[in-house]
Amino acid sequence: KYLMPNNAHIVVVGSKSDVAEDLKAFGPINYFDAFGNPVESKAVSSDVTAQQVIDNYLEAIGGVDKLKSVTDLTVRMSTTVQGMALEVINEQMEPGMMHMKVMMNGNAMQEVTYDGEKAKVSQMGNAQTLEGEQAAGFETQAMIFPEMNYADMGAELSLEGIETVAEKDAYKVLVTLPDGSKTTQFY
Repeated sequence: KYLMPNNAHIVVVGSKSDVAEDLKAFGPINYFDAFGNPVESKAVSSDVTAQQVIDNYLEAIGGVDKLKSVTDLTVRMSTTVQGMALEVINEQMEPGMMHMKVMMNGNAMQEVTYDGEKAKVSQMGNAQTLEGEQAAGFETQAMIFPEMNYADMGAELSLEGIETVAEKDAYKVLVTLPDGSKTTQFY
C-alpha cells in the first residue's frame, strides 16, 4: 500500500563485486564513488590478467631487483582537523616490521608496533599485545611492496575492470588473502 517499487530508489553501500550480482534483479544499477560521482567500469581486454597488471606496475616503479634493495620506508603525513594539527608517521622495515604513530596536537592518539610476529597496539594510553591470528592482519601492512609477495602469500588476484581515479583510467584489482580479507587496489 505505501511502498511503490516502480518509484523506489534502492541505495546499497558496499563493494560492487560483493553486491552487484544480487541487485541485478531489481533493474538497472548506477554506480557512484565515495564522493557521489558516477562511476563507469570499462571493459578489460580478455588477454590482460591481474598478475600482468601487478608485474607491469612493479616494473614501472623500478623493477623487482631494485625494489628488493629498499629496506626501509618512512611516510609522514600532516593536516589540520578543526584547527588541530594531525600527524601520522608510518615506518616500515624489511623483513615485515612496522611502526605507525598518530598524533593530535603533538599527543600520541594511537601507536602500533609490529615486529613480524606480535603487534603492540596503544590507543590513548591503553596498550595491548596481539599475537597469532590477531596480529596476522599487520603482516601485509608491514610490507613495503606487498605486490612482490602476493604469490608467496597465496593471494588470489582478480581483475575487476578499469575505473577512472583522479581523472585517469586505472586497472582495478581485487586482492583476496587466504584469511578471506579483501582489498581493492588501483594501478
